[in-house]
Amino acid sequence: MYFVQYNNASPWAAHVAGPTTVVDECGICGRGRRVHSDKVSITLENIRPDWPDAIGGDSSGRGHLIISERAAQAFAAIDEPKYELLEAEMPLSCPMSYFLIVAPLGIRFEPEPGFDEYRCECGRLKKNLPQDVIEAFSRAMRSNAFTPIEGSWNGSHFVDARVGSLFCTHDVIEQAREQGLTNFKFDCADSSLRSRGSWDGIDYLGKLWPPEKWYPAID
Repeated sequence: MYFVQYNNASPWAAHVAGPTTVVDECGICGRGRRVHSDKVSITLENIRPDWPDAIGGDSSGRGHLIISERAAQAFAAIDEPKYELLEAEMPLSCPMSYFLIVAPLGIRFEPEPGFDEYRCECGRLKKNLPQDVIEAFSRAMRSNAFTPIEGSWNGSHFVDARVGSLFCTHDVIEQAREQGLTNFKFDCADSSLRSRGSWDGIDYLGKLWPPEKWYPAID
């Protein structure tokens, strides 16, 4: 599996708004995840003449991936999608339609070591934890690589994993390369967030394929 997001190129979605609903709610701790459930509106900044195939939103961009109509068609051609696409309300100057990917929970990763006492049976952190525990967990998330649990993948080419990032399969990268889709950023799931730093991800549009480098220089 691979992290998938957008490179911070313009146009950039500063805010993604619209009706949301809580799904995957745990019966013990009550925690779930809030997902958009209808058409979404996009607030853009840094608009330039070019409109890439991938933009993101809400500051970090990791949780929201908005793709162009041609990207949506390219990925749907892989096989029948198990994820949803919500149409985005774009400015009148936008030359094509865009869609927000709403992915199902589709893969589980080995939990970060040392936090078992703070977890609910569902695997999520319990509510109302001390701030120092939350900060330590955040540091561990950034430093540790993600190791998929065998047999936990649901077969979807885009999946959520309760870790604040969207993941995709190798087929998505191949399709993005074949169709020349622009402004995506892909990283191997077993590379840590911290190690990736400012590198631009896997060179999926480069002349050489497969690329020489799949990981940052320091992992």
